[in-house]
Amino acid sequence: MVEEFVAIDANGARLVEEISATVFGVEAGYVGDFGGSAVDQDERVVAFQDINPSAFRHYLVIPIEHIPTVKNLERGQQHYTLVSHMLNVGKSLLQQDAAQSNEHRFGFHQPPFNSVDHLHLHCLALPFIPW
Repeated sequence: MVEEFVAIDANGARLVEEISATVFGVEAGYVGDFGGSAVDQDERVVAFQDINPSAFRHYLVIPIEHIPTVKNLERGQQHYTLVSHMLNVGKSLLQQDAAQSNEHRFGFHQPPFNSVDHLHLHCLALPFIPW
């Protein structure tokens, strides 16, 4: 299922994109409008706190474009630029929100270990939270 995504760019212009109605959209209240729980968003990605954090700070950065898993990324400038942007957004969030943390970890799930069929970058500021 694909829902309309409405965002506002830095100049206040309305952007309309499509995003699949994944568990992110349903659980985080983002389907149709990412304004509520997002901690950062732009025309390419949305970032929010993980609902089950594994570390002192744990964010997810997801592309608005539906890409099921890392295996669906294509070699080339478009996806390279997207993944680089996702990493930069995650680093920026951790630097702003967890400046006292000296250790950060970033990673994607590899199939079959992905729990959600939408690419997402985990951005963690250590220490890890014990189970």
